[in-house]
Amino acid sequence: MAIFSIMAGGMYLVFNNFSKVKEITDRDSKRLAELQRAFSFMHKDLSFIIPRPVTDEFDSENPLDALTSSGDAIEFTRSGWNSPPFLARKRSELQRVSYALEEGVLKRNYWYVLDRAQDSLSRGLVLLTNVEELSFIFYFEDSGSLKDAAQWPPLNPVGWSAIMDCGFHEENDIRLPDVVEMKIKTSDYGEISRKYSVLSGYGFALNEVGCL
Repeated sequence: MAIFSIMAGGMYLVFNNFSKVKEITDRDSKRLAELQRAFSFMHKDLSFIIPRPVTDEFDSENPLDALTSSGDAIEFTRSGWNSPPFLARKRSELQRVSYALEEGVLKRNYWYVLDRAQDSLSRGLVLLTNVEELSFIFYFEDSGSLKDAAQWPPLNPVGWSAIMDCGFHEENDIRLPDVVEMKIKTSDYGEISRKYSVLSGYGFALNEVGCL
């Protein structure tokens, strides 16, 4: 009986340790998958930002910029929204998207239309939980040097005079950054940073005609 008790106790300890290790591994795997999913969404969205302002639901005289950010949230127009051929009603391949932190949750919101009416509602998608901080930094080229801004459009816009000389209008053609850096701080992984290139080619086109 004593030998059996010792063996049973040892087997219990082994099984208990195995259960704890499996629980931790499953939890970390689920968390890692959640992080990868969030970064994948952001990569697909931020890489395809285009210079397309939109009208808000209040029909304001000034349209919402193609990309706007206060530093801790971001909203923009992106291209490449897949339109399946079996849809009953055709829709645009452009999409208005926003990312924001709401009570510790990173949410992706999007609209089915670009120029919103009062009854245009956004659809929300929870991407990441246990997020403590969210911020964005925008990198752009100006006069041959790389600059950065904590919000977009920058507080002190640069290059507008040159752009308008080339036929662009500030209210209709918003300049885009070349790179968007996203930083999040989670309770388990700490601060994570990712940089995404804006592939619209807008900055390159301005540079080609001597507007940058």
